Amino acid sequence: MNPGGASSGFIFKLNPGGNGTSDRIYATYFGGSGGGGANQDQIHAIAVDGSTLPNVFVTGETFSAAKFPVFPAGAFQTSLKGTSDAFVAKITPIPTLVVSPAAGSTLNFGTILIPNTSPAQTITLTNNTSAAIAFTSAVMNGNPTAANTDYMVTNSCSSSIPFGATNTCTVSVTFKPTVVGSETATLQLTDSDSTSPQNIALTGTGANPTPAVTLAPTSLSFGNQLLNMMSAAQTVTLTNTGTGPLTIVSIAASGDFAETSTGTSACPATLPATAGSNTCTISVTFTPTVTGPRTGTLTITDNATPSPQTVPLTGTGTAPVPDFGLTGPTTVQNVTAGSTLNFNVTMTPVNGFTGTVALACTGAPNRSTCTVTPASVAAANGTTAQTAQVSLATTALMAPPTRIPTPPVSIRQVVPVLLAMLLMFLLARTQQMRVRLGMVTATVLLLALAGCGGGYNGTTKGPATLTITGTSGTLTPKTAQVQISVN
Repeated sequence: MNPGGASSGFIFKLNPGGNGTSDRIYATYFGGSGGGGANQDQIHAIAVDGSTLPNVFVTGETFSAAKFPVFPAGAFQTSLKGTSDAFVAKITPIPTLVVSPAAGSTLNFGTILIPNTSPAQTITLTNNTSAAIAFTSAVMNGNPTAANTDYMVTNSCSSSIPFGATNTCTVSVTFKPTVVGSETATLQLTDSDSTSPQNIALTGTGANPTPAVTLAPTSLSFGNQLLNMMSAAQTVTLTNTGTGPLTIVSIAASGDFAETSTGTSACPATLPATAGSNTCTISVTFTPTVTGPRTGTLTITDNATPSPQTVPLTGTGTAPVPDFGLTGPTTVQNVTAGSTLNFNVTMTPVNGFTGTVALACTGAPNRSTCTVTPASVAAANGTTAQTAQVSLATTALMAPPTRIPTPPVSIRQVVPVLLAMLLMFLLARTQQMRVRLGMVTATVLLLALAGCGGGYNGTTKGPATLTITGTSGTLTPKTAQVQISVN
């Protein structure tokens, strides 16, 4: 505080460096207007605490009725109560130059992958004086030498630290490691402040990019699978979740399991860490060689830590159920109406089937019959196929028809019959022999015409489908469909 009277107390701090006024760190007056004459404000005692920038505590006597610094407004006593009063004050010194983070602290850049550059960390210098503070340099002092170049400094302070409303400047540091391991250095700020040089420790660690492996799913279960038959494939997705390329040395499956990795999603020798191209897939199949639970392992060996990575594989081998198959001709079988079509069907045992299969034929066209000989076949040894003959007997056109057509009848049948009846009625009234013979002939022709009007009476012509069915106990019936054409 500036003196308000004839005299005031004062506080100052010196740096015992033997440099005269350059060793003055700060100094200030403390007092008010005083009481006049010999009644002047005085400081009787002073003390400091253990803060980084120690607070100063002073006590003394004041005669000031005005201008004595009272803070805050709600202090215990804010005005003079008599001729003089004792006072206690706490003064927090403000350095002429504030470095933040403070000199003696450490900037930690963590682990940075080579050759990346860390985000910048900034040191702010604040000038609390009423004049510019000369700024000389911001340099690195490191050991080993590599640290001096791996830490890079950008300085906005130029040649001075300004004062007034804009009283700050900054020094920024980035870390770009060129070696693996911890690197330490010291940033040294040199200026005209009494605290110069200000040193700030720097630390960071350089690391090589490393791959990492994630597998999904982490296990595969194939359930029940018929003995010696390959299962449907299941896939495992391998993802490089690290920061460096993954070198895949080998992929293998053990036990009754096999692996493949092919196509556009196949695992390459080197899998990048770049998102979008850092995954591949592995297909696994299960072919049990014995019945019962089976286990195996999918193993991926690579340069990630830890290696190898594994996926447990499980499945159960089951004995196949005996069954049979039924097959017939695959081409169209042609037959002429009035003849018999013969062809064979084959029953093939599956999984050691030794039962008997009953055979039947359905789907024969009108006016035809379909039979199977023999009506059943047996697979005695469980391996040899058995054949049976299918016979389709068809019917040819019969003319004249063997029976009078049954209603409903067409107009083409009714008219000839009526005309024939009329001729027979007139026949009894005709005397001439020649006329009678002509009427008899006409009557026969009309009756024949009426009979032909009943339509085709042989096997229906055109395409048809015969279905031969084989049944055996509780097994699912099997069918063989044969396409025929009646001409």
